[in-house]
Amino acid sequence: MVRTFVSLSFLLLPLLIFGQKDSYEKRMDYLFDKGYEHLYSNKDSALFYFEKIDDLAVLEQDWSSVADALNGKNVMAEYQNDFQALHKNLLVLDSLFEAQKSYFQSLPENILYQNDLLYHKGQYFFLINDFNRARNEFDKTLNLNNDSDDPEYTTEKLQYTSTAYSYLAKMYADEGKLNLANNYYERNIRFLKHNLPDEKRFLYDNYDLIAEVLKKKKQYKEANSYLLKNLNYILRHAEESGIPKILNIVQNHNNLAQIDSAVFYLNITKNLLNQTSPSLSSYYQVSAETQQHKGEYLKALRDYEKALLHAKEKWEDHKHWEIAHILNKTGLLHDHFGQHKKAVASYDSALEQILGTPSEVNQHKVVQILNNKSSSLNKIGDQSIAALKSVEMGIAMLDSLKPTFKSHSDKLLLIEEAFPLFESGLKAAFILFNETKDEGYLEKAFQYSEKSKSVLLMEALLASKATEFAKIPPELLDKEKQLKAEITQVEKQLNIDLENPALQNRIFSLKKGHRDLISKIENDHPQYYDLKYNSEVINLSEAQQLLSNEEALINYFYGDEAIYAILITNDTNSFVRIPQTENLVDDILEFRNLISDSKSDLNEVTQFAKSLHRQLIKPILSSDRVLKKLIIIPDGPLNYIPFGVLIDESSDSYLIQNASISYVNSATLLNQINDDLIENSKLLAFAPTFEGNSKIEVERSGLFPLPHNKAEVNNIIQSFEGKTYVDQQATLRHFKEELNDYGLLHLATHAVFDDAFPEYSYLAFTQSGDKMNNNLLFTADLYNLNTKANLITLSACETTIGPLQKGEGFLGLSRAFFYGGAQSISSTLWKINDAASSEIMGQFYKELSLANSKDEALRKAKLHFLENNEDNARVHPYYWAGYIISGNTAPLKPSIINTWMPYACLGILLLLFFGYLYFKRHRAASV
Repeated sequence: MVRTFVSLSFLLLPLLIFGQKDSYEKRMDYLFDKGYEHLYSNKDSALFYFEKIDDLAVLEQDWSSVADALNGKNVMAEYQNDFQALHKNLLVLDSLFEAQKSYFQSLPENILYQNDLLYHKGQYFFLINDFNRARNEFDKTLNLNNDSDDPEYTTEKLQYTSTAYSYLAKMYADEGKLNLANNYYERNIRFLKHNLPDEKRFLYDNYDLIAEVLKKKKQYKEANSYLLKNLNYILRHAEESGIPKILNIVQNHNNLAQIDSAVFYLNITKNLLNQTSPSLSSYYQVSAETQQHKGEYLKALRDYEKALLHAKEKWEDHKHWEIAHILNKTGLLHDHFGQHKKAVASYDSALEQILGTPSEVNQHKVVQILNNKSSSLNKIGDQSIAALKSVEMGIAMLDSLKPTFKSHSDKLLLIEEAFPLFESGLKAAFILFNETKDEGYLEKAFQYSEKSKSVLLMEALLASKATEFAKIPPELLDKEKQLKAEITQVEKQLNIDLENPALQNRIFSLKKGHRDLISKIENDHPQYYDLKYNSEVINLSEAQQLLSNEEALINYFYGDEAIYAILITNDTNSFVRIPQTENLVDDILEFRNLISDSKSDLNEVTQFAKSLHRQLIKPILSSDRVLKKLIIIPDGPLNYIPFGVLIDESSDSYLIQNASISYVNSATLLNQINDDLIENSKLLAFAPTFEGNSKIEVERSGLFPLPHNKAEVNNIIQSFEGKTYVDQQATLRHFKEELNDYGLLHLATHAVFDDAFPEYSYLAFTQSGDKMNNNLLFTADLYNLNTKANLITLSACETTIGPLQKGEGFLGLSRAFFYGGAQSISSTLWKINDAASSEIMGQFYKELSLANSKDEALRKAKLHFLENNEDNARVHPYYWAGYIISGNTAPLKPSIINTWMPYACLGILLLLFFGYLYFKRHRAASV
């Protein structure tokens, strides 16, 4: 629970009554003193004194004292978790303020009464997990204090404002929206430092809450660094309110396997407890976790039972999220010690507490519990059908939950957290498919794999289409684009000046404005919402229709226990499970290091290539069927592998020598891309110039010359009609001005990947003018550009690479172009050699101009390169294997050059022939 700075009702005590008799004032002072004296220790006594205050104040028509007495009752009800009493008090307060509106409006401290009512309403809705209504009350608090220019009670208004920020952040954290929560906490810290710099305790409270977010992100050391800042104060004052903070320290030490430290702080907590403490349940939960880390199953179980007992007493046996949370952790305890049936029973009891309740925090917890339950059912051995039912329920809940996550980062966290649910589904489906040979289980496995892939990219593409059909007013769409562009611009400035509070506050306001606008569009335009969040994926039959003869699609799912692969052709399907070996990930990463290093031993490369082919390709590809085209849906570390370089031991040849290979994020995404083919095949190519000391504002090394990029674009323009920008003309301004008119975009330039801030990885253009950074096209910029093109070629270094996210793949530059509507992208997996790139790209475009499919054109270009270099060092995969093609691979529409060239040649031959005949006849006639 969020801890407020002080009981906010105490702020009102000096303002109670004006112009009344001394005896009445003294009597009221006495009653308030006695009421607050018993507030936390004796409920009945406190209630007695507040009732006396109410009786006296009504007789005197002293409505402010009536309100103060009710607020005292509210504080007591909140402490005692007496929600019925709290709700009743709030209804009475509402009626009082409505009936006596003119009275309260005449009071100088009216702003405080409004704040206090909003606070207690927000607190009530927060405690009963009605976060939407709680958010509404705290948003009203922010608006009330922001709109009020009354200089009186400034400190109190600032405290209410800060409390509102804390509650909003806490609710987002409980819903799993951790990055959004962190944004609110950081906003509150800046607010406190600027407006209440002397209130260190308030600042430390927010540090503690940020620590909770870090703990949920599994950043345990960072979390403790915040918590320990406040520990001395807690210990010095021996405050019970500090117990949850110390328990967080214990949990972090447990997760870091620092058990002695965990026990040390747990004992400190125990000394602060009393038998009526509301933190007893939390204490026993954390004690149970500590016992579990020590390997003490029975002691841990005993402590969870105590925690459950106190929680049920606290909530008076009403169903509640906290009870479900304890039962879920009890299930994890059973599962950890191999008691899987007991674990399932605990999960079922947890689900009974929260199933059917609409709050987002409950939905999030349901997904977690079903995730755990399905995993335990799979471990029992004969519960695969039950496991599938849990998976189905969990995925349905996940589909309803995803639209409530507006932050890109929080969506990524949600998807990663739910990923084991899909693995449980695949595991159960694989077992049932092998037992029954029922194609329905293969269908389920395919749908689980598809649903785990590229959720955010699909959502972005669907949102783009939804705007075309939902008839959203143009002014709203323009406003949304403006907000996105401004957010990107301010974030670029923040990337350079990280500690600028004005920029931090600006980006907070812009992002909140953007979320509010998106929510308005979604609420006001149901068709847009339905199209944008359409969670359906294509089925096996629809996937088969994407394929022609001699084509196959391999859909990989990289789980913690195994890799699942589904092979689809136009008339057959197969499903295999590839066991995870201890060294597989290491082998994949080592192989990637070897092939991306021109100096590595080719024999060693060959051995790894054969080994990985044996593990990843051979189990699923039948040797008796000839396939000329493979579409790979990679997952996890498989994204690092250019599959074409794997070697089939039976033929001792690279995979690409026998089949063209392309990649896609999911079959559903491929179907979406294929829906709206772009026929424009005009080429726009860029070859910027660099001098090795290009001045860039962000902290990166200089960009060195690319001696062959100009020749590269001059070469490829021979195959297609279009325009090139080279040297000083290859500017970002020209790119933005021209890109919408061309279907083929080719960028022969530098790409720089930013580990710390992946959104600010960039492609570099020629520096123009004195303004710094006007030559950098950031990943973040691409989300705001319409890069709708048939093919975008990023002939640069590591344009595919980025953070590897479960289900989403690489979050790099190439993926960002798909957001703008690109249908296919040719990109690179490592730092490509400039000279080799020029040669391969020239041949690639030549093959494209001859109406080859994009994957086949790239295949032929690579084979042509290998043939030309078979006797020198450039036969090493470093020089040719790094290029990959993703997305739609259909042949390009022939360019004007290639459409008319054959006819022009034929015309010239005919003219020469007729000229020869004419000359011959004319000569014969002369004779």
